Amino acid sequence: MNGVIEEHVRQTYFPKGGKFARLEHYLPIIYRLHEWFLGRRQSRRDRSVPKGYLRLPEFRVAYLLYFAQLNALRFRGMCRQMLQRPGAKNLLNDILGRERLRILDLGCGPGSAAWGWLYFLAEAFPDRLKELRLEINLADQSGPILNDAHTLLQPFGTEVAELKAIRRRFDFAREQPRGRFDLIFLSYTLNEFSSESVRQQLISQLIAKNLDRGLLLILEPAQSTLGKRLTSLRDRLLEDDLPLKVVSPCLHQGGCPLSSGRLKDFCHFSTSYQSNLGDNFVRIRQYLRSREAAEIRAEGEKYLNYCSLILTNHEFNLPKPSPSQRLVISGPLSQTKEGTQHRLCYPGEGRFIVSKEELKRGDLV
Repeated sequence: MNGVIEEHVRQTYFPKGGKFARLEHYLPIIYRLHEWFLGRRQSRRDRSVPKGYLRLPEFRVAYLLYFAQLNALRFRGMCRQMLQRPGAKNLLNDILGRERLRILDLGCGPGSAAWGWLYFLAEAFPDRLKELRLEINLADQSGPILNDAHTLLQPFGTEVAELKAIRRRFDFAREQPRGRFDLIFLSYTLNEFSSESVRQQLISQLIAKNLDRGLLLILEPAQSTLGKRLTSLRDRLLEDDLPLKVVSPCLHQGGCPLSSGRLKDFCHFSTSYQSNLGDNFVRIRQYLRSREAAEIRAEGEKYLNYCSLILTNHEFNLPKPSPSQRLVISGPLSQTKEGTQHRLCYPGEGRFIVSKEELKRGDLV
């Protein structure tokens, strides 16, 4: 996909070349976005990002050249994690078996969530992919980024029976989503809202009025404040009178143990990926490391972090996990004579225990 993106950028933004066609012009902008997504929004003046940044051509190009593909891989990773949950494959098979799959990608940006979903289907349901008839409704405030998303979806049309992409300008401040959908994507969208009540109102509306016995998939940056917001939102939604179940990442429908104010940790996970994303990707990583961005490691780094929440209003009765099954919800905490300690989450109760095994965050044990 990286080659498709780069060709799209050349043809759309630089048909006649010019200074803005050079990657070097976008490296500082990519760095600003990178720091902003990590939550470093007030530490330096040059780390600020304009409101509605995807409406600006230079920021759109910077986002397309680096973040778009990585966020697609994060979305695929979130879906991979969902498939580990008891009953999730049967639930997905029911949804995929519908005559036409209607998808709403709300705050779609360049369409990364849709790419990630299609990557996931090709990997997990290859035999069903060619049979699928997809209607993907792309909704965003920026007209130009909608055009990018529409164009970048077209190559996927050869992989399915039918792919119809519909563009729609959408103003979150003034509009409510309309229509019924089998799948709703909110990828890097909720973090744009500063109000808890607005976030809760949006999700409640989507569950009650827009989701048609399907899945609502929320992907957020792996940033402490945003992760805690998502956990808090999850717990409040479960307290409301909504036809709602948590599919992933949780093994239970109770309160999240990481919502405690005493804990510094937050709910986030990681996904592996192949680092062969092209020469420009390598040059961008080298630049980010040169700016002392601690999270950018050596070239062998092949993991991406994310926060996620997948909800359903399907009547499907999700089977309970085994009473002995645990979800690892921390990295290594401390080293003892017996081994490395981790926090594990109990299904049903959601409390902590400590494991001495060598585990990684997100493992099921």
